[in-house]
Amino acid sequence: MMTCAVFWQVTGHEFVAYDDPLYVTANSHVQAGLTRAGLAWAFGQIAGQGTYWHPVTWLSHMLDCEWFGLNPARHHLMNLLFHVANVLLLLAVLRRLTGSLWKSALVAALFAVHPLQVDTVAWVAERKNLLSTFFLLLGLLAYRRYVRRPRWRSYLPLALCFALGLLCKPVLVMFPLLLLLLDYWPLQRWEYGSPDAFRQLGRLIGEKIPLLAMSLASGLITLAAHQKLNLLMSTEQLPWLSRLATVPVSYVRYLGKTVWPAKLAVFYPHPGSWPLWKIAGAGLLLVAISIVALRGARRHPCLVAGWLWFLVALLPVIGFVQAGIQSIADRFMYIPLIGLAVSAVWGGSELLFRRPVLRALAIFVVAAVLLGCAGASWFQLAYWQNTVTLFEHALSVTRNNALAHFNLAWALAAQGNHAEAMAHYRATLRLQPRAADAHANLGMLLYRRGQSAEAKAHYYEALKWEPAHVVANFQLANALVADGKDEAALKYYEEAVRRRPEHAVAHFQLGMVQARRGQPAEAIQHYRSALRIKPDWIEANNNLAWLLATHPDAKYRDGAEAVRLAEHAAELTHHTDAETLDTLAAACAESGRFAEAVRTAQGAMKQAEAAGQTALSAQIAKRIVAYESGRPCRD
Repeated sequence: MMTCAVFWQVTGHEFVAYDDPLYVTANSHVQAGLTRAGLAWAFGQIAGQGTYWHPVTWLSHMLDCEWFGLNPARHHLMNLLFHVANVLLLLAVLRRLTGSLWKSALVAALFAVHPLQVDTVAWVAERKNLLSTFFLLLGLLAYRRYVRRPRWRSYLPLALCFALGLLCKPVLVMFPLLLLLLDYWPLQRWEYGSPDAFRQLGRLIGEKIPLLAMSLASGLITLAAHQKLNLLMSTEQLPWLSRLATVPVSYVRYLGKTVWPAKLAVFYPHPGSWPLWKIAGAGLLLVAISIVALRGARRHPCLVAGWLWFLVALLPVIGFVQAGIQSIADRFMYIPLIGLAVSAVWGGSELLFRRPVLRALAIFVVAAVLLGCAGASWFQLAYWQNTVTLFEHALSVTRNNALAHFNLAWALAAQGNHAEAMAHYRATLRLQPRAADAHANLGMLLYRRGQSAEAKAHYYEALKWEPAHVVANFQLANALVADGKDEAALKYYEEAVRRRPEHAVAHFQLGMVQARRGQPAEAIQHYRSALRIKPDWIEANNNLAWLLATHPDAKYRDGAEAVRLAEHAAELTHHTDAETLDTLAAACAESGRFAEAVRTAQGAMKQAEAAGQTALSAQIAKRIVAYESGRPCRD
């Protein structure tokens, strides 16, 4: 109940412009629902829609679209339900592993309402985090069963849960190592410091070799996907020494935000390097905590188990392999937080509850912590209302946040606030002069304001840093066409469709340019490509039909196809548009259906007259009548 009370407000939130378009709102594969083609795409593309391979996550979003369409309330509700399921599963896992109900309940409560969990629950695109944790927790239940009866029949459910978790998010690659920590505590399958410790450890590692092999395969696939998408920062951009130096700082920052979750943001920019004193201080703090935990390992194994869970679970995202430009991310703490909560609850209870005088104080502190976390989460959730509120908050609590400026600019432009959007795009470029997306989007806003020269300068600048940028190529081509430079525009349209074959508008524009340049074969090809993507596009149906019906060279004319396309365009306009009726009349004439052509042309003339327009139909009708009667037409 507490989890739902804290997080229920997400059901009134919108989709946000950060990753939600990739996963749902601009993903045609997902929006089509659960289809055979969608299944093939989800499992067959390791790079997905601009992100890594996680097919089960794609299937989850497809089911949401199948059931709810693009209703954001329902998508957010599903996230909340998965979070509630994870809270209940965590309670069940800890209860079965440790036998302690109230300690397990307290850890589950901290996991449920801690402010660091807000991003995962409130962000539709983070369904992958919720799903992977769901299968991780199911896997822990399966492991408990395997430990009680170690045989292959009970090992298979464990492997299946792990595989499904990896197919949701490959961050679970550390799962086998987390199982080893559970072997130490609370399962006590490995006794630290015993004479038989190495043999025990070897046996425990051996039974996890199949899981380790799955981790390796998932890691390699993920690296391949990141490389394909150019998401990995090179050692030139971020040298190995800088990465290593960042690791202790990041761990301590995560610890700090766990203990005092203030100034939380959806994105924390990477500074590139840290002052030496911060690196040294962070390293010393981590070493000190580790020494304390190890020294108390015999008497308080829960402390070292929880601490190592935190360290190990964060390893895939701590910065050794830098994907993206974030330094840390709140959502990365969804699983590691469990380890810190276990250390705090079990360790605290062992230290404090031995003294009766401290029990009342401990209960008060626990209640205050839970209420504080719930309140902080409630307020943090409010910033996720929409893209504007989310990134305005990010800018207020971070510095030099180019990504926040960019996303806020995009959202403001979508609301029609172009002046403020342009200011944020310019702020993005001051921080990241090579940001091709910002150049392209700023160029579009400038072009709409009639500042064509400056807009084209930004398009060229975007292409300087990213020659394959689809939007910059497409918009620059449009600007050149408007200047009457069809030939110069061709290569930019062609690059746009080469990089994004499903760009229907680019195909259409390319078709019009090629038709004007006397390249009918190429124009027909691109019109057909546009219609393959958008079959009900009126202008594309009409233009292709006109070309097939009226081209001077008979080898490019096809009356039957022209009629089919023109009839579809006329149906889409309910036979009330003079232009589409003109085309249908010409198509009927080309296919020899003269009487129908005359009637259609006369109908087009009436529609044109009613709208105060000029139709071609008068000329078409006269030529058809003359052709039928054998008389020459003098017009």
